[in-house]
Amino acid sequence: MAPSETTLEFCNRLWDNWTPENGKNQCEDCPAHWSNRSDFPGDTDTRQSSHGHRPWYGDGDLTDIEVVFLGHEPGPGSIGEESEDATNHTERSFADVRNPNIAEVPDGAGQWFPLTKPLFERVGSAFPSYWTQAKKCNELPKNNEAAEHQCAGIGDEHEGYLSQELSAVDPSYVIGFGEDVYRILTGVYDIEGLGSGFDKPVASGESPSGLRPLKVEDADFTYLPTVHPTRGVQPDTKNQIELESQSGQSDSERYYEMFAEDFISQVETGTI
Repeated sequence: MAPSETTLEFCNRLWDNWTPENGKNQCEDCPAHWSNRSDFPGDTDTRQSSHGHRPWYGDGDLTDIEVVFLGHEPGPGSIGEESEDATNHTERSFADVRNPNIAEVPDGAGQWFPLTKPLFERVGSAFPSYWTQAKKCNELPKNNEAAEHQCAGIGDEHEGYLSQELSAVDPSYVIGFGEDVYRILTGVYDIEGLGSGFDKPVASGESPSGLRPLKVEDADFTYLPTVHPTRGVQPDTKNQIELESQSGQSDSERYYEMFAEDFISQVETGTI
């Protein structure tokens, strides 16, 4: 079935929901919205700027997408001071802020996310790929779970963005980073369970990286969970695979490289 809106239409709609004060539609009254956050400078009643923050989604390709890279949420980041140097993204458009180069998504994304670059580079060069987060706006010091549920659409009381976004993008595969993404996706979709824990079963497949595809009963994509770079390759994961880092590589970089190689090979051979 063809999606009801294109990827670009969805991305622009979300941006239009986010830019006004207090947000509208799925963004309305969200505690993570730029105008409602308790960790931004100034009073919420008079705040006029997003202080350098914006929802993080929509990077990479926008048409004929085969792969979605799905993160949990942007980290807390640094809160800008009220000055002329703090970019007010509400005055910009979605086209102004997005990066069309999927390989550059990990660059400058905190301390640990750059370790995923081998995965983005290799998969992004093989297939049209798109980047998004389950929760679009930066982590909150308080009420983060409420914002997560509202944005992703967890629970009957929340429409959320995630299922609408994945319907519009219409990928064949979703590569999700970490246990929080697994938790959120299983709260939105009917997904085959990993079993007990996360670190061990996430690498329980038969390929060198332990890649384990999961069936999604109520959607047309295959979900491939992978470890999150902030936690690195945990012992339970490492014990499942033969992880031999190359010179100058960390365990995480080698793991993501192996994951990319296995993924591309299995797609090309029709294994997944």
